[in-house]
Amino acid sequence: MLEKIKASAGSGKTYTLTQRFLQLLAELSAGGQDGTCSGICRKSSHRAGSKVFSEILAMTFTNKAAAEMKIRVIEALKKLVLEALARPACFQTPANLAPGGRQRQASLFDEPPPPSENSGTFGAAEASAWLEAILKRYDSLNIRTIDSLLAMLVRISAISLGIPPDFEISFDDAAYLDPLYDELQDRAAAGEPEICELLEECAAYLIYHTQFQGFTPRERLRAHIREVLSKFQDSGAEPCLDGDLIFARLAGAATAVRESALKLDLLLNELSVPPNANFKKLLEKSLNLQSGRDFPIISKLAQKNSFTECVTKSVSAKVTGEKETLYFKLCAELELQNKRAQIYSSALTLQPFVKAAALLRPGLDELRSKSGVITGSMLPNLAREVLNFESGVSEACCRMGSQLTHMLIDEFQDTSYAQWEAIEPLVVECLSRGGSVRYVGDVKQAIYSWRGGDSTLFDQVSELPELLAIEPEPVFTPLEFNWRSLPVVVSHNNEFFSRLEERATALQVALKLLPRDY
Repeated sequence: MLEKIKASAGSGKTYTLTQRFLQLLAELSAGGQDGTCSGICRKSSHRAGSKVFSEILAMTFTNKAAAEMKIRVIEALKKLVLEALARPACFQTPANLAPGGRQRQASLFDEPPPPSENSGTFGAAEASAWLEAILKRYDSLNIRTIDSLLAMLVRISAISLGIPPDFEISFDDAAYLDPLYDELQDRAAAGEPEICELLEECAAYLIYHTQFQGFTPRERLRAHIREVLSKFQDSGAEPCLDGDLIFARLAGAATAVRESALKLDLLLNELSVPPNANFKKLLEKSLNLQSGRDFPIISKLAQKNSFTECVTKSVSAKVTGEKETLYFKLCAELELQNKRAQIYSSALTLQPFVKAAALLRPGLDELRSKSGVITGSMLPNLAREVLNFESGVSEACCRMGSQLTHMLIDEFQDTSYAQWEAIEPLVVECLSRGGSVRYVGDVKQAIYSWRGGDSTLFDQVSELPELLAIEPEPVFTPLEFNWRSLPVVVSHNNEFFSRLEERATALQVALKLLPRDY
């Protein structure tokens, strides 16, 4: 099963993940999906039990959240044991518990929680045995941060990666990368003409393309080169150092827009359908597009619901399907090429920094081997390298002492592409084994974009072809009730933000709130 759980603030996502964890324990205690594991409640079964619950991996982003989830699991099991002793009959996992693990108290504004799915049943002995097994092998309870998972994967294959097994992790990129930049400055001070010219180009970029203030750009240079170098580490991709190639791609973007505009213009002339004055300006601008300097082309007339709004009223009846199709193709091309041109233009202006970072990059491996320190931004790529070895996933699971079958991922909206690419082989492994992957998130609560988090992944993952090939019908579960706020607060928020669901309204609000040059 691949399940995407949308959880707004206060909707009980930690409670839901805890409940899912207990559901999996109930299924495993009943014999597991393959029937190989049974009898967790036998007296001598705590070792087998730890092996079973280590098949479940739960991940979140902070140590505090991971610790909270562990406590929730133990408290829920403890409550199940105590309630079972008071009420010997079997009972379901905690549909009657509030998200905080307490007995839910009815109130005037309370709504019933959604019914649990396959929550399983626990008897007193069964729940007690799970609790005992987890407490005896607490270290085998696989609830951890995503960084600790990636670090563990790297550590178990450190020798293969050319890293000391006792490596340390630094989350301060500046302290780690600055010695490399100092070497570059030393080469410039020694008079190497290529290095001097390169740093001059970087300084010129800061002066002419940023809001730089001051007389000495040294620290800003250092910060920009460090940032680009960190991006190399995060992506694992080779940078493009060919300025001519980027220019060619910019020219290609302009050509694509001109061709779309020309097809529409020819048809309008042929059928004598004159555009209105404003759309005529947009068409002329698109036809005369020559280079990336002419981007972006932004116009409200490229966002209309119908082409009839772009021609004079006297000929609006002549707007047929073919003209509508060409209009929407032009609009789509403008939107796509505006985005591409922005990327290509940024790549061109950043070329000096990319070249400087490329000079420093070979020193990273040497520094890593000598110092025994790696940065947190290196972890995803190194872990991905481990899992992409032949038999990488099965070997990694073997070294971890785990047969991973189920994954629960919290705060998924803060996952970066690098982190996703690192854990994707584990996701594929779980689904291929007939297990489950459940991920929870809310794009409105994304806060880790500063370290590469990309909230668009939340919706994209369930549509990836490689996952759909294994699990063609992903499950979408919205948590619809707010357990934290009063009804008046929820009603106000729903009414206010529902008005921003329409793109045009949201754009108008953004233009009012943000300065034009933001």
